[in-house]
Amino acid sequence: MAAVAAVRRQRLACGAAPFAAAVGRRSSSIHRSPVLHRRRPRASSPPAATPSPPEAGAQADAVDDPATAFDWKLGLALAGCAFEAYNELEPESEEKGAAAGGGRLRMVAMGGTEVSFVNKDFLRSKFAGLLEVTVRSASGLPVADWWPGAKSDPYAVVSVGDSSAATSAITQTLEPQWGETFYLYVRDLASQRLTLRVQDADVGKADDLLGAATRGLQDLSSGAAQEVEMPLRGAKGAAGSVKLSLRFMAFDDEVLAEEATANQMGGPVLGAPPAAFEHSEWRSLLRDVLHAAADAMFDPVAFVENDESDTQAWLFWNPSTREACLAFRGTEQTKWKDIITDLRLVPTSIDPEGVGDTGATWLRRTPGGAAAEPGPSLEAAVAALQSKRQELRSSVADGLKGLFAQQAAQQQQKQEQQQQQQKRPTAGGSGGDGDGSDEQIWVHEGFLEAYASVRGVSLRLLDALLAGEEEPWTLYITGHSLGGALSTLCAYDCGRRTWRTAAHKPTLVHYNYGSPRVGNRAFAEEFDRLVPNTWRIANSNDAVALVPRMLGYCHVGHKVLLKPDGEVELERNSARGVGEGAAMADVAFAAAINLPALAEQMLGAGEAAEGGSGGGDGGGGKAALVSAAVAVAAAATALAGTAAAGAPAADSAAGEAATSAADVQTMLEAEVLAMQRLLDGTAIDDHLEPLYLANLRAGYNSSLRAERGGGGGGGGLEA
Repeated sequence: MAAVAAVRRQRLACGAAPFAAAVGRRSSSIHRSPVLHRRRPRASSPPAATPSPPEAGAQADAVDDPATAFDWKLGLALAGCAFEAYNELEPESEEKGAAAGGGRLRMVAMGGTEVSFVNKDFLRSKFAGLLEVTVRSASGLPVADWWPGAKSDPYAVVSVGDSSAATSAITQTLEPQWGETFYLYVRDLASQRLTLRVQDADVGKADDLLGAATRGLQDLSSGAAQEVEMPLRGAKGAAGSVKLSLRFMAFDDEVLAEEATANQMGGPVLGAPPAAFEHSEWRSLLRDVLHAAADAMFDPVAFVENDESDTQAWLFWNPSTREACLAFRGTEQTKWKDIITDLRLVPTSIDPEGVGDTGATWLRRTPGGAAAEPGPSLEAAVAALQSKRQELRSSVADGLKGLFAQQAAQQQQKQEQQQQQQKRPTAGGSGGDGDGSDEQIWVHEGFLEAYASVRGVSLRLLDALLAGEEEPWTLYITGHSLGGALSTLCAYDCGRRTWRTAAHKPTLVHYNYGSPRVGNRAFAEEFDRLVPNTWRIANSNDAVALVPRMLGYCHVGHKVLLKPDGEVELERNSARGVGEGAAMADVAFAAAINLPALAEQMLGAGEAAEGGSGGGDGGGGKAALVSAAVAVAAAATALAGTAAAGAPAADSAAGEAATSAADVQTMLEAEVLAMQRLLDGTAIDDHLEPLYLANLRAGYNSSLRAERGGGGGGGGLEA
């Protein structure tokens, strides 16, 4: 569809209608007010990344800064990271596993998120070493269970920073004997402390805290083993004590050597990055682009995974150029948890000061080391399958019910806002256009919960990476599909975050690929202010980049649309595009008041088509368009019933004058085109990696030809 030119920033007649029942300002928790803006002029192929000048009379936006121009080489490098995030760690061979007596060591956080390190230089420069903790026994623990003669079911949790471990729970004792050994990652002996918590395992309610204690680590720097007894303090004072054996092992060559660590700890400290990284087509493409410049590559550092939410990310770095990349994995269609995450459409508020972490819950173990859960059975398997199906159905139903309920509340909110506006003078400069300053921010609930499950560990990994650095780094955040949505939330989080020092505050750059919409217009506007160097790259028929639709969601950043044969379309400030941030009722109302002009346009197009073909179809084309116009009128009128009922006549008249039928037709055409792409299968093909690789390669070649004056000379990348 041709780019919309010479557009004005105006609201459609639907006005600013809040989506949810809650009210509040942008500084409070989030919500939405959908508006439909016309799209700014877009540049077509060849891709000139320099932004177009602002419209006459409009103030230049910060996001129009040429420093945020699209970088093709960076786009290729980050696409490689985004698609490489689908890779798992290289599996250990059977011989290594048998010799080691177990798998590789992982840093396990309180919420269950695991980190596997794969880069020796990163560990040696950013972590001090490992703390070997043997939890031997406890004595004098308080009674926690309530029935006569009962005692407690204690288990111990030890942690240093984000590295934690828990012993098994031993039933009905106040003198537990554990004798279990763990290895905790230590970043800084001088500042970090060992935390010990002893809890009572309960069923049907939260576990009770029996007692806790902490101690410093500086006295362990010699590496000698120490036997210590830590007194516990509980709610009523002294709560017994725990005996531990502690030994610090610095990350030197011996500790990091695979055989040594396997003999000492049952598994290697370092995992193996996927062999697919070195042999991927993305890295081959990047070597061609950068002429085999090894220092321009990102090396994998760590793999982050939360098994409960099925969320994963890879951390890459390049210390020579002070660059790091956090890449989130996208939707895996064979995993039902990913699909449920995508379907959870209910909007949810987000703390403007940052996204909260998920709760810390441990899967307790029996003395034998097995998970304290019932053994597998056919009945249990059937029940689990039914539960998953029910969860999927419930997620979809909850999403739809939430949307319908909030759409109904939207009209009441709109009327209340209109009454308030009539009672107070309009603020200077806001006019009827409005800038969304009264909107609350909300985001997709499924995306937020998936991101929250790995948030704490991911941010503190970045803290570890930036610790001790005197010069600022550049942090790239990326992802494909669901990973693109998670990267958007992470970039927003990092943009709002207070970093420890100015040197620790990185320059943020966000490129994502085939990402769905994440939040409402208020979120998009705040995001664009915080992370102005954001580019969304999408194939022209990618279905995922088109959803969620007509539910108040709005894209962020600038857009790169990849078309066949190397054609590329750039759009600055895509949140202002036609239909962005709109809800179905808004579109229906705007369509209803424009039906006469819309029908006239459709019929005029039909007559022109018939005239060009000599009317050979006997008027069938015109009849089809008439039927289409009637269908559009009926559907729009029905959908706009509640919206029109809540809109004063004056608003309708103003909206009719301000809204062109072309805008409405553009939105309707986009909906029809999106449905066609889904039905014919092109939308799915366009979302997958092969077409992104081909289109980015073709787009880069087009950019080279454009730089060389449009000639067809060599120097491009072979397909």
